Amino acid sequence: MVREYIGDPDTEEPATMNIECVDAEPLCPITDVEAAEQFTAMAWTIVKLTTLHRTIKPELMTQPNTLLTAEAADLGSADTTPDNLYMIGTFALAPDEALVLEVSPPETRYWNVTLESIWHECLEPRHRHSSVTNKGIRPGPDGIVRIAIGATPRNGFRSRPTRHRLWCASISATRTPKNPRP
Repeated sequence: MVREYIGDPDTEEPATMNIECVDAEPLCPITDVEAAEQFTAMAWTIVKLTTLHRTIKPELMTQPNTLLTAEAADLGSADTTPDNLYMIGTFALAPDEALVLEVSPPETRYWNVTLESIWHECLEPRHRHSSVTNKGIRPGPDGIVRIAIGATPRNGFRSRPTRHRLWCASISATRTPKNPRP
């Protein structure tokens, strides 16, 4: 697997990759057993992704409006990138409430804040922003990044969750030798 972090698509050039076949075996139809194994794997993936809120920091379901720091190893290698540090939490807002995340930006080449449902659904990506990278927001004069979530916009980035009462927020940052812990 290859993962590429793009902080600013207007100024960064995506990697160019070529994929070549390394074995020259001819293609052939898969068997019923192979198809069944692939469907089973897909079903387990769906179950895992829709229940992450029960297995990764489940205490956040009863402790909204809290962010916890988590090492990639603490969250499981299947669900994380080993060079990332995560802050994750849930939040619950009434229709007239707002949550403002105040973040001291880590000194790293890439970090982002993502809002999603507890089932890790994007928040209506065609209609509203639900994530921002370090290239998409600038700190205020005091060096703090402010991200407003909910009813009343403030300075910084703003997003409005809809439909559900409980939402997830995650902040992830890549580590560098200069800055091992953002």
